[in-house]
Amino acid sequence: MSDGIKVTVEELRHLRADSIRLTNTPQDALSSLFPGAYRALFRGRGLEFNEVRPYQSGDDYRTLDWRVTARTGKLHTKLFQEEREHTIYLLVDAGSSMHFGTRIQYKWVLAAKIAALITWMALESGDRVGAIVYGDGLNCHILPPLGGEAGAMRIFSLLAGIKPHTNDHHSTLGDAMLRLRKLAKPGSMVLVLSDFHELDPGATQHLAYLARHNDIAAVHIYDPIERELPPPGIYSITDGSHSSVFDSGQHSVRKRYHQQFQQRVERVKHTCTRYQARLLSLGTDQPLVEGLQQALFPGIIRGNRQGRGRGNGHA
Repeated sequence: MSDGIKVTVEELRHLRADSIRLTNTPQDALSSLFPGAYRALFRGRGLEFNEVRPYQSGDDYRTLDWRVTARTGKLHTKLFQEEREHTIYLLVDAGSSMHFGTRIQYKWVLAAKIAALITWMALESGDRVGAIVYGDGLNCHILPPLGGEAGAMRIFSLLAGIKPHTNDHHSTLGDAMLRLRKLAKPGSMVLVLSDFHELDPGATQHLAYLARHNDIAAVHIYDPIERELPPPGIYSITDGSHSSVFDSGQHSVRKRYHQQFQQRVERVKHTCTRYQARLLSLGTDQPLVEGLQQALFPGIIRGNRQGRGRGNGHA
């Protein structure tokens, strides 16, 4: 059983069963998260060049290779093969603000669990998954894409080994995206898991570049106490090194606190909308699978609940 503070390989491995619950939905979870990439596969963009051969009667003229034709003086046709796998990169925020939580689990633990679920779903679909974890030190942790269970265990080991950093110098979302720009091939899918406390202009610039060639999705992870202060009262707070007392009873303080959270959320929404990235939002107090289902398929899940409610009412 998880304590909500640490991540273990065993816990992430056991999420395979939960990934099946997300897969067995009216709409596939991955295609809902990355609709552009999966539409492209069925519209013919999911083809990669294989070879060139002499033109044969019945070949599509649109596939002629004019360079080879001009060089040889004879018509040649490009042959393609269907891409049967996608590549997904997980960008996971391990910064100090992620190692925090007041309900059920730390934000970092929730991010690791979501990363594990997506990994299992991708591997079940025959896709490859890579990861970049940033924020826990000066350098990003980078795992190139790999398929199969060995690929999953490699990612889980990395996530389980992350510790919160203790200094002000650390890699950022911008650093992770810059590294990804050098790694990701066009058509890759990118999932960012973060509280987006450090969504700066540098990260936005790299996101704009990545969005031109890849499908982007993001999960904004938050703790309920970041959205709304606890009931009015005097509270002791600590960052692990220093302690102080906080009064949450002042109306002006409570209002300003909530406004600051909303402003950060709106900034993330605006950025994702601008670059056509799917954005989900998940709190540390929400059940993992049900929370993702509701975020991915709000209309379907709500309709199913209402339907069951009506049925129970007439029983």
